Parts: sequence; structure tokens; C-alpha cells
Amino acid sequence: MRKILPLILMLMGSLSALSQVLIPVKLDSSVTVSLPKEYRKQDTLGQQVFTANALYGYIIITRAANPPGKPLKREKDLKKELKNYQNKILSGTLKSTVDNDKDTVIANSLLARDFTLKVDTGAGVQDRQFRVVYTKNFTYTFQYLMNESQREVAIKEVKAFFSSMKFAPDVNREDQYSIIGQFTGMHKGLRMGLIAGGIVIILLIVAVIRRRKKQV
Repeated sequence: MRKILPLILMLMGSLSALSQVLIPVKLDSSVTVSLPKEYRKQDTLGQQVFTANALYGYIIITRAANPPGKPLKREKDLKKELKNYQNKILSGTLKSTVDNDKDTVIANSLLARDFTLKVDTGAGVQDRQFRVVYTKNFTYTFQYLMNESQREVAIKEVKAFFSSMKFAPDVNREDQYSIIGQFTGMHKGLRMGLIAGGIVIILLIVAVIRRRKKQV
């Protein structure tokens, strides 16, 4: 009987995996994500919260209206806003640390913030995988919660969840900050390359002019 019980539990887990159906869910007219069919939605205090039981964890998505204020101007302002949001979550969670935090480019060249919040629950460590997407009107927070001990078996589902996020074609960097493609917002390496290229062109023009003067 002891040998049969683990096999029964494995079979039950397999049947559960086969029975869970994922469907595309519209958070609004701009964002769609795949969730288990039995998801729940709640509207509270100017934000919508979507929750669902996953195979190996729990999913939470929030869509919150941004408070009125000055729109972000540059990419560095967006990165600062995302980092501040991460720190706010960290400071509001007891016995927690941040791991694997980074800015990442997702669909439509949108800039998002990914990080893992590790929380000591007293009964073990819980991993909360975050992706935060800021737009001028709304901030979208995607979470997948799981026990650290189940990360290896849950990772495939985690990746599928985050990769299922779809944004409308007209949602792009211009919906995150105002100044797009300006010289001040360019990557430092690209900026230096353009400066060097400009200097070379100027030197070539000067050399051609001098050569023509000598010929005359």
C-alpha cells in the first residue's frame, strides 16, 4: 500500500494538469493574458484584481490607475519609477528580500521590471515572481506565487504565464514616457558611436576641401 500511494498521488497530479484549461482574459482594451478558466475578478478602490489557482502556485494580477501628476519624460524616469515601485513592495512585505531584479524589454518594446520577492513565511520560503509594466494611465502588476521548494516543477508554468501577456499594437514606449528617440535618451554606447562617426565625417570633409584648394 505504501508503494502504491505515491503512484496514486502522481496520477492525480497528472489528471489535474490535464484538466486545467487556460483562456485569454482581457484586463482591458490594451492587455490580454492567459489565465485558468476559473479565475476571479474584483473591483476595489480604482483598481481591478484578477486571481487564479495555478497548478503549482497562485496568480495575482492588479490593474491600478496611476494618480494624477506630471507624466514621465525619459527612459531614466521610467526606470526610476519601476525601481521605486519594487522598493515599495519590498518595504511593505515582512521578512522579504529581492532577487534577480532587472529591467526587461517585452512586447511592443515596452520596458518592464522583473524581480523575485523571497518571503520567509515561517513554514518555508515563498517565491513571488513579479513583472511590473507602467503606462501613463495604468500600472499592471503580474505575480506568480509558489513555494521555493516547487520552483523546479513550476518554472515551465511560470514562463508560460508571463509569455502569454499580449499588448495591443498601439501600446508602446510612447505610452510610458514622453521623449522617445531623443539624443538624451539614447544608449551611451550608441551616443558615443554617433559622436565618433560625426567627427570622422567632419575630418573627411575638411580633408577634401584642403585637397581641392591645393589642386587650384
